[in-house]
Amino acid sequence: MASRAVPTASPAAPAVSPVVSIVTPAYRAGTTLGRMCDSVVTQTETAWENIIAVRPEDDETRLLAEEQSRRDPRVRVIAAAGATAGAARNAALAEAVGEYVLFLDADDTIAPRHLARLLDRARATGADAVVAGFSRRSPDGRVIAIRRVAEEPDRFSLSAGPPSAIHAMLFKRSLIEQVGGFDAALRTNEDWDLCLRAADAGARFAVSSSVSAHYWTGHPSLTSQPLAMMQDRMTVGQRADRAGCGEGGRREVDAWRTALWTGAIALARGSAWQDIAAMLPPLPPAAAEAEIGAAALLDGFCIGYCCPAEAVEGRLADAWPELGRFLVALAERAREPGLDLATLAAFEAELARIGPARRRTIGASEVVNGLSVGPIAMSERARQVVVRLPLVRPRSRATFVFAPDYARGRHPAALAAERLFGKAGAWPGEERPQLAGLRDRAVRIAGLARRALARGEEEGGAETDAEIDAQDLTGDDRWEAIFSSEDPWNYHCPYESLKYERTLSLLPDAPIGRALELACAEGLFSLRLAGRVGHLTAADISPTALARAAERLERHGIGNVALQELDFFSSDIGAAWDLIVSSEVLYYMAAPAAVGDFARRICAALNPDGLFLHAHAYEVTDSPGRSGFDWGDAFAAATISSAFAQQPGLRLERAIETELYRIELYRKAAEAVPARIETLSARDELHAELAADVVWNGAVVTRQAAEEERCYRFPVLMYHSLAEDGPAALADWRTSPAAFEEQLIFLRRRGYRSVDLDEWDRARRGGGALSGRPVLITFDDGYRDFADTAWPILRRNGFTAHVFVVAGRVGGRAEWDACYGEPTALMDWPTIARLADEGVTFGSHLMTHRPLDRLSFAEAAEELRRSRELIEARTGLAVTSLAPPYGVVPEAMRDLAKAAGYERIFTVSGGLAPVVGGRLLTPRIEVAGGMTLADFAEALGTAEGPDGRDHR
Repeated sequence: MASRAVPTASPAAPAVSPVVSIVTPAYRAGTTLGRMCDSVVTQTETAWENIIAVRPEDDETRLLAEEQSRRDPRVRVIAAAGATAGAARNAALAEAVGEYVLFLDADDTIAPRHLARLLDRARATGADAVVAGFSRRSPDGRVIAIRRVAEEPDRFSLSAGPPSAIHAMLFKRSLIEQVGGFDAALRTNEDWDLCLRAADAGARFAVSSSVSAHYWTGHPSLTSQPLAMMQDRMTVGQRADRAGCGEGGRREVDAWRTALWTGAIALARGSAWQDIAAMLPPLPPAAAEAEIGAAALLDGFCIGYCCPAEAVEGRLADAWPELGRFLVALAERAREPGLDLATLAAFEAELARIGPARRRTIGASEVVNGLSVGPIAMSERARQVVVRLPLVRPRSRATFVFAPDYARGRHPAALAAERLFGKAGAWPGEERPQLAGLRDRAVRIAGLARRALARGEEEGGAETDAEIDAQDLTGDDRWEAIFSSEDPWNYHCPYESLKYERTLSLLPDAPIGRALELACAEGLFSLRLAGRVGHLTAADISPTALARAAERLERHGIGNVALQELDFFSSDIGAAWDLIVSSEVLYYMAAPAAVGDFARRICAALNPDGLFLHAHAYEVTDSPGRSGFDWGDAFAAATISSAFAQQPGLRLERAIETELYRIELYRKAAEAVPARIETLSARDELHAELAADVVWNGAVVTRQAAEEERCYRFPVLMYHSLAEDGPAALADWRTSPAAFEEQLIFLRRRGYRSVDLDEWDRARRGGGALSGRPVLITFDDGYRDFADTAWPILRRNGFTAHVFVVAGRVGGRAEWDACYGEPTALMDWPTIARLADEGVTFGSHLMTHRPLDRLSFAEAAEELRRSRELIEARTGLAVTSLAPPYGVVPEAMRDLAKAAGYERIFTVSGGLAPVVGGRLLTPRIEVAGGMTLADFAEALGTAEGPDGRDHR
């Protein structure tokens, strides 16, 4: 901070100790200083001091300031050496005594209640800084724009820029001293830098709803230092990035936005723009959003012309050619082909949105009033048509952009109405209450039609086959349906084979005479058990299963096994057995009490010292606090084990405990003996189909319980690459395999299930809801690590995925990321075809990964058509979904996509997707790399945090 300066005047000391120190840097301010001082002396809050810091060589400004000081002793004038406003403010801060400080430039003003409002808010909240809105004024005093502050700034939001004009913010002086005042080396953007450092120091910001600070345009400083504006913007942006709040490529994109803003000012004032364009660095691929660029242009033109936004179009009549050359130069510097046309098209659409609705041409776009003009006869040079419905509010909902070919020859009102009602179902009434009635009527009409269609299909449709109820398999011929296919439970897999070995390992080495195996199924375990006993009776309820068991035993020359058809749930099991085995079947008993009865029957049927051996899986319905299968049975290993442990006369002798099942050996004996319990793992032997039924770490909500819920909005998750390492700039689009599996386990524990587009559309056509807790997991780009890493993780956690592939780059590499490092490999067509056979579904990510707004309408139409046809031909699946690269989906291109056969366009906007309503634009939640599990839960909108507790 600068050293204390010597005042150039010595006014009488103010009568009241100031609460607010108003700090004003003044240089060549002869035409504006009096206006600023007049706004200060009229403040309703009178406990202030105004310290005006003037450069020693600026005699004219110093004399004017001293005159103000003689009129009001609360005004003090100091000499402040230094070439920047930050240096002058630091000098004035050294003289300040107020508890709070307001930085008011010599060419700006504040309304009479400005200080009072900000002070009231500061005292009410105890905040370190209060941020209000401001109005922008032309040199003659007309209000040309109003900027309000929507929410309290935080460190992340401040990484994008200052929250408001500097004189719309009130700071505690102690905070400014703590952070060291202004960076005097910065010629511009010093206010942004100050806010960032205040946030880093832990400052708490509060928002005031007032708009009582006035920012006067027309001062030459905005256009006299474009190089300083660009350089300082990048410098402060680098500081934001180092603090970890920046996004990949943010500095370059912010430079592009700043170049557009300052360039528009230069164009409006007849200044040269070439130096501005020359400072723009190359941009990351498709990082520059055309809509944001259009907003920067509009704001710059408002300042340059000193007029409201609605008047900009009228001032641009002769400037279009020069604006086009400026945008071409920026696109060339940025190495972004098509960026100029995309930005110009978005700017033209924005002018049409805010201007009067009539038939006219803006730049190279046709603008049509949708209520009064007949069929559209477009000129050959038009790039897009903007249709307005001026009687519908808000404006943003009443402006529609169409491709020329789609709009040609059609009535504008019909085009606009089609788009309007297509959007209506997706409009949230709580956010747009003025449109709630229109939305509800549109949805109601659509719902009636869908229900009528559904009734017609139901009346004329064929009957479906009766489903097998897995919960009612006790004592009837439905077991025959189960065994209609051989090995229905995949007992040949390594997981079951290892469990058989472990089960047999519990038997003693001593000879075992007569043994009974209940529920022997097709004899796989019987084959192994026969070698450990003198004689085995293998019983099952299914004749089909017993026939297969007989064939298997005969093939292996086993002669000590007798097969018996037996429903042991209700029939006698005999007596005088030395060993009874009953595994993986007691889940199907009617109730836990029936297991207790069965334990008594087992005890009675055994010889003294006889053995009972069983193996059963853990299920989350029975043991919700531990890992287990989500099969939906009412009880499982925990209940079964408890029932036998409580049976008098049966003593647990040995057991094997794993994450997923328990094997126990009981002996019929009078006295208990210490049980030997061995803990082993079953995780490594799980195959994908079986692993998909596991809920690791216990269930907060089972899928079966979740099925009772009805879902009207659900998450669509977006991922890109699954890898541990890669270019640092792509970290946000790369998730580690461990983090991905942790997120899937989080979903699985809460009852989420995968939904596909077909089920979604059936629910939509029915006008209803999806059952349970659906989630759609999507992957963009088609990286090879999806097949190698993501798909195995998805399968073993019971989820599927929808993958958007770049059809013209399949089998190659992600060359669009080459500027960041070695491009990642992409899947080839044989891999994609295999995944399609395994249950993965696919959508289009276009042919070349170029953003849609960089393509002409002809190029876009060709990429939309060719990508869809190619993916369908290679996978054999219908392709109706599109995820435009980088999430760029210009409004005019939506109709091209619809005409090309796409029914749903997935965006990168966050939020839950509605089951019913407009589906052309579907939001997705982007899962960024490094996202914590708590962040993931918050993004889903779930009330259940990572710890499983309800966080509502």
